[in-house]
Amino acid sequence: MMDVNQEQEKQTPVEEEVKQGTATETVEATAEVQGPGDAPEAEQPKADPKDEKIAELEDQLLRLRAEYANYKRRTNEEKIMVGTYTTCQVIREFLKVLDNFERAEQNLGEAAAGPVVAGMQKIRKQFEETLKHFDVEEIKAFNEKFDPNLHEAVMRGENPELEEDTIDQVFEKGYKIREQIIRHSKVRVISK
Repeated sequence: MMDVNQEQEKQTPVEEEVKQGTATETVEATAEVQGPGDAPEAEQPKADPKDEKIAELEDQLLRLRAEYANYKRRTNEEKIMVGTYTTCQVIREFLKVLDNFERAEQNLGEAAAGPVVAGMQKIRKQFEETLKHFDVEEIKAFNEKFDPNLHEAVMRGENPELEEDTIDQVFEKGYKIREQIIRHSKVRVISK
């Protein structure tokens, strides 16, 4: 029997180089023969089902976050709209009371004086301050150009001193909260 050392001595130098070849030389040689796109399927990394599931769950989470943010935004907008609508409805009813105060003051005229008139004026002033607290503003109409978004024309009239589509008489004041119209001004508009 031959000893292992003796067997190694009998090998030619070429055989030794082939046996001791580096891994990079083998890979490079394989890549040169197969080309860059021809790597065998066994060497390509396969997608882990866990990674796919994680990516899917992350996508679902992002979508749910976006849906929740949209839901919060819509809910806040609806709350504001409902609040404004309710405020407008309540104030619309109170404006009828304010109109009656103004009519009563006009009918009393200068002849009536005394504690009753002074009391009515104080109540009306308090009423107007309360409306300001809720950001209610009177819509300017007298001597303004007619705007169908703000005014309701109930009559047409003639006045040579004013331009066409100018308001010369206000029958009922209009009011708004910010940009929300509570009640349009009922007016007479000049036509020529």
